[in-house]
Parts: sequence; C-alpha cells; structure tokens
Amino acid sequence: MIIDRYARPENVPAASISDPILQELDWILEDPELFKLVRYDLARHYKRSKRGRPPEPVEVTLRLVVLRRRKQWSYRQIEQEVRDSPGYRGWVRVYDQKVPDHSTLNDLERLIRVQTQHQINERLLVLAQSKNLTHGYKLRLDASVTETNIRYPTDSGLLVDGVRLMSRWLQCATPLLSRKLRECGICRNRVRSAGRRARMIRQRSRSTPKQQRHQQIRKEAITHLYAELIEIASASLEQADQAAKRLSEQKSTVTSEALVLELNKLRPLIERVINQTRRRVLQGEAVPAQEKIASLCEPHTQIIRRGKPDPHETEFGHKVNYAEVEHGLISDWQVIAQGNPPDADMLLPLLKKHCARFGHAPHLLAGDRGLFSPENEALARRLGVKEIAIPQTGKPTPERTAYEKQRWFKKGLHFRNGIEGRISVVKRTVQLRRCPTRGENGFERWVGTGILVANMVIIARALSKRHRRKRQIVKVQR
Repeated sequence: MIIDRYARPENVPAASISDPILQELDWILEDPELFKLVRYDLARHYKRSKRGRPPEPVEVTLRLVVLRRRKQWSYRQIEQEVRDSPGYRGWVRVYDQKVPDHSTLNDLERLIRVQTQHQINERLLVLAQSKNLTHGYKLRLDASVTETNIRYPTDSGLLVDGVRLMSRWLQCATPLLSRKLRECGICRNRVRSAGRRARMIRQRSRSTPKQQRHQQIRKEAITHLYAELIEIASASLEQADQAAKRLSEQKSTVTSEALVLELNKLRPLIERVINQTRRRVLQGEAVPAQEKIASLCEPHTQIIRRGKPDPHETEFGHKVNYAEVEHGLISDWQVIAQGNPPDADMLLPLLKKHCARFGHAPHLLAGDRGLFSPENEALARRLGVKEIAIPQTGKPTPERTAYEKQRWFKKGLHFRNGIEGRISVVKRTVQLRRCPTRGENGFERWVGTGILVANMVIIARALSKRHRRKRQIVKVQR
C-alpha cells in the first residue's frame, strides 16, 4: 500500500516560508509527471498489504530529498529542522503528522533509481522550455571528478585495513568454531602487529636532509617492513580461509553462511592488495593504475590523473561528464565506471542525446581542446551544428589560426568558460565534490540527485527574478 500525500488539515492556516527559492520549488515539485516518476519507484518497494506501519507519502519523501540536498543537511539534521519548524512542515506537506525518521528517509531515498533520475531531468528540461529558459540552441561540454569517501590510499594502509577486516571477521566466527580450533590460534588478532609495521613505514618514509645520506639503508628497511606486513596479511587471510572451511563442513546456519559469503567477497580484494604491494615494493615494478585497488570498502574507486597541479594531481573517485545548455541547466551527465577515457569520447553520445531531446542540433557547440578531433568536428557538422568552438590541439596551421580568431569563435570560447563555474557551483552547493554514499550505484544516485536539485534551483531562481521584476514594474506604474 502506498500513500500519495497527506490530507491538508482544515481550519489550520498554511504556514508560509520566506525563502523565494523554496517558494518557486513548490511549483516545480507539484508537477504531476515528475510526481508520477518518483511514485513508480516507491511503489515497487511497498507491499499491497494494509498491515504494519503506514508508509510515508510520496510527496513528503520527494520534498524531503530535495530540501536536504538544497540545505546540505544530514539525515538527522533535516529530521530535526522539519520537526521544529512550522514553515518547513508546511513546505514538506507533513502538516501535523509525524516527520519521517532519519533512517527511514535514507532508505526511501535509495529507492529512486538512476534511470528515474535521468527521466526526471528530462521532465525538468521540458518545464524549463515551457518557461522559455532554454531551447537547446547552445551546448557546452566538460568533465570533472567526484571523489569517493576514502582516505588517501597507501599500500601499508590497505594491508592494515585487510588485516583489520579479517580479524573482525574471525571475531564474529569464533563462537561458531570448536574449542580445539580456538586454542590452536586460528582466531588470533594480528591488528596490532600490522599497525606497528605500518607506523614504522610511515616514520621511515619521512626523509630529512640528514637522513638523505642513508637513503639506501632507509629504503632497505622499508622494504623489509613491507615484507613483514605482507606476511602478516597473508597469515590473517590464511586463518580466515581455514575458519571458513571449518564453517562450511559444519551444519550450516544463517550466520555461518553469511560469514562465508562475506569472506568470499573480501578475499579477492585483499589478495589484490597483497599482489600489488609485492609487485611495487618487493619486485620494483610500476603497477598500472587500472590494476590497482584504492579502497577495500569502496573497491569501485578509480585512480584518475588529469594533469592538474598539486594537490589535485591525483584524484580518487569517478570521472563525470557534463552537458550544459543555456541558462546553466545541466541537460545530461555520465558517470564513467572504469578509468579515465579521453574527453573526445564523450562528444558523440552527448551530442546525439541532445539532438533527440530537443529535436534539433545545437547552433553552438563549445568545449575545451580535449574534445577536439577531426572526426568529432565532421560528425557535429553532419548532425547540423553550425558553430563549433573547440580549439585544435597541437600547433595550428595559418588557416586554423584565422578560423579560431573569428568573433563568433571567441564568443563561443567565452560561453564554454561558464561550465567551469557551473561545475564549481554544483560541487559546493549540492555536495558533488565528495560522495559519502557506499557502492557504485550509490555513487551514481548521489551525483544524479545533486544535479537534479541544482537544476531545480536554477529554474526556481530564474522564475523568482522574473516575478520580482514584474512586481517592481507594477509598483512604478502605480
């Protein structure tokens, strides 16, 4: 059973809210097509039974998700703010009902799929076109990186994390093992031994001018410590394998089966960490970034180098491609699951989606020189793009130099520069600099929700300015 909305109480005045952006967002969130998309995802979760706790209304869920990202609040904070504010209660449409618990809101937000987020964005663009905010005549492309919520990865830190996870797993498996196995040391905790080696590696890695004369001695000491740390991690993994074997031989229970499944997920990750450390430190091999693992908790994290100055030379997360049209609206986005492909590869799919979305090619296509290739220019002209403001890579010919000095080309480059500011704004205002959610699917949902809220705020701010100008004109005429 699913509830669309709470009934507005009678004889209770509607609480007003002073934020003009939230006032305009009220109109956007009342759109029936947008409401229908969110309702479909939530209805897939709720059962048809009338027993149990009543579900949270779709309208309340949608408005809480938007308000939380708009205000950059945590789940606990938004629960407290809405509960204590009559204005927020009225805007969220929870009225005199109980505000959803922070854990409930977290669960409901995860039900909105990535495909639904793209459909919601399509609907927002239709609403923007109805208000003459955009018609898809201009398109600019760029890419950025949203980082996952991990600490800076080091081989010693990853090995210690692996030992800690194995020790925690053995602690959960200890009650299910026989006394004889426990006395043999199969459940030994090796976290302190691993942490001591990692701490000594950090200390010896900090070189001072006096220690630079003993560089070779220090390097040999670090290599020896790494060898000991690898041995400790391998011993912990072997203990866990023995314990899992004993659990599988016993009478299976829900707990033992869950522990074995968890170990089967952790084992290949820890083996990759041991392998990459052995290759890099002991064998002196340069391990490619695509073969490394940066986190045991977020194994999907990619190691990305985009030629930026320190401290952003190396970033850990996923590359996100952005397509933006007039008025700063992000028309499309792509989360790259693997690696750091060239920026030129994103032009074809994003341009074709733009043509299908608006029914025509953009008059102006702008991007940085990473998007340039003769094939991309020929394809864009074939699709109907009239002005292509993408600088050529390498040394240009005199003809190309004259082409790029034209007035429309320079205006197109000025238009392209705006997407740098838009990416900076969404990273600061809707928290796209770093993703706190777990898993690859959670990463995509976090990015999608942030972009949707950013587009809603852009539309609301534009409409608020229009209404303000109309009120000022009416006052002057009077």
